[in-house]
Amino acid sequence: RMTRAVLPIMRKQRQGHIFNISSGAGYCGGPTAYHTSKFAVTGFSCSLAFELAPFNIKVTNVAPGMFRTSFYDGDKIKTDYDIHISDYDGCRWQTEFMQENGKHNQVGNPDKLGELLYQVAYSDNPPLHLPVGADAVAVLEDLQNKLDQDITAWKDKASTTNF
Repeated sequence: RMTRAVLPIMRKQRQGHIFNISSGAGYCGGPTAYHTSKFAVTGFSCSLAFELAPFNIKVTNVAPGMFRTSFYDGDKIKTDYDIHISDYDGCRWQTEFMQENGKHNQVGNPDKLGELLYQVAYSDNPPLHLPVGADAVAVLEDLQNKLDQDITAWKDKASTTNF
């Protein structure tokens, strides 16, 4: 809704910059609902950047890692499962993860993030993908390495599928 609200003005001006806030989680596997929703923001940002390039409108998908905020405080995020399937018990880390991160000891500094976003906003060549925090950078680098491995391993066979 926000994007739809600002686009007519930005198109008329033939300039602008949209910042979508995703997460490093939008670039890796994890609890399905959260990671999938962040992946959707990432995909939306990529498509939007393609669509808006002719209008000189930039898009940056901000993908923070763990930042010291109140995000994990109290009951803001539901971590209980609706249906218990014992096969997944070994993957259940959310409760412990939430408790640990509710202690406000995340490494990311929100003030420094704000300063970086200011720099990006006034950059002549802003990034489409902006992982923020060393943990988020590592997640995107890991994804890039996995993509490179898959492409290298399968490109010869995958390229033979043309008519």
